[in-house]
Amino acid sequence: MRQIETAIAALIQMITEKGEHTPYISSKLFNNVMTLLEKGEICEAENILFQAIDTDEETAIETAVIFYSELNKLDDNYLESRNFSRNEIKSGLQEVCRKYGLLPELFFY
Repeated sequence: MRQIETAIAALIQMITEKGEHTPYISSKLFNNVMTLLEKGEICEAENILFQAIDTDEETAIETAVIFYSELNKLDDNYLESRNFSRNEIKSGLQEVCRKYGLLPELFFY
């Protein structure tokens, strides 16, 4: 959990000028992903997120960072009840890093 938090903080530093992020982005993608997350439809939210990343959606990386940050705050039992795991949060972040050329191996060892 702490390793994921550290990776998220490093990503925020890389993608924002001030090294800070707001927990809200004004975009259709962000709204869709966060609505699905609130409903517990984590896998569907992640699928939409990666489709947006693959099509170079403007707010995809910021949405991804917030999405995984919010997921990381959830209890392991809740994640498991939604067919998701802490390891999938880590691998999702690694994939986001890879797709944006951000060297995921720097964050996860």
